[in-house]
Amino acid sequence: MKNKRLKIIGFYVLSALMLFAFWLLDNSEKLTNFLEKTDRVMTNWAMGFYAIIGIVKLVLITAGLAIPVILTIMIIINKKNGL
Repeated sequence: MKNKRLKIIGFYVLSALMLFAFWLLDNSEKLTNFLEKTDRVMTNWAMGFYAIIGIVKLVLITAGLAIPVILTIMIIINKKNGL
């Protein structure tokens, strides 16, 4: 039982870390400046970087929000069924 609780807490912490990483990427001035400089020098490279950063941010925000929602629903269902 204790191991199960630690896993649940671990997933909530992982979710918080994902949301924090998204926030850091979204508000990073260094990254923004790097992308602007790259866009001026090599447009093809800049589009690739924009795509990679966009995909990473999308994965972070999606997983960061989905994990606690799914865990909470599973906990409610288990409590309702008496497990």
